[in-house]
Amino acid sequence: MLTIADLWNRPYQVEHRRFHVRTEDGERIAGVYLDRQESETLVIYVHGFMSGKNHMRVPGFVEALSHYFDVMAVDLRGHGESSGGSTLSAREVLDIQATVEYARSLGYPRIITVGSSMGGASVIRHAGIYKSQDGVVTIGAFADHQEIGRLRSDYGVTLLYGTGRWGEMWSYMTRGTRLDELHEREQPWELVSHIAPIPLFLIHGEWDTTVHPRSARKLFAHAKEPKELLIIPRGGHDFPHLTERTVHLIREWMGRHGLET
Repeated sequence: MLTIADLWNRPYQVEHRRFHVRTEDGERIAGVYLDRQESETLVIYVHGFMSGKNHMRVPGFVEALSHYFDVMAVDLRGHGESSGGSTLSAREVLDIQATVEYARSLGYPRIITVGSSMGGASVIRHAGIYKSQDGVVTIGAFADHQEIGRLRSDYGVTLLYGTGRWGEMWSYMTRGTRLDELHEREQPWELVSHIAPIPLFLIHGEWDTTVHPRSARKLFAHAKEPKELLIIPRGGHDFPHLTERTVHLIREWMGRHGLET
């Protein structure tokens, strides 16, 4: 069934391949694979809540990354073409791990996970649990889904996940997102210290109206070296940073840590 979200989806303009992986708990995760550079470094991009691999600016950002690296992008559970329901980073770590395992099977010696918003929280939790990648980048990640730090966002999460069928219908009809329960989990700020010695790069907008910048500072405070924090002056949340400029920031950070081909 078509939803409003379909109006915002964009096709990829460069050559790519579609793939699917199966998670440990049985969900089928859909992705795209841009192997344009035949590089030894693969970047896996993980989108935010109510977004997806084809949503608005995401394809353009993934294509910009593919000018320098091979890239994969996936629909997290409950989004796009993947099965299941969104758990707001609790079980999304299984989606990321299945994708990393698939990438390793293709022979990539270096894998960088880049996540936006909920995707950022998910790659932090994933790295803290699995340590199966070689670098972690977040864009507007929250430190704790129970305290995102913006009244509108905190209320929105409570409303969506706390109103049962009404929240499920609204999220699906407006954004094509299917919801699951908010399972118990360790929060990103509780796991971020476990990422080291994998390098961590936190990017956050100064004027982020969805996730307060104090989330980035909390994550940075609990993380161990090597870590970097960049607060973008007058920057917003997530989508405004899916640009060529952010690609260059990531490349420079990777160069500082010997992660670029």
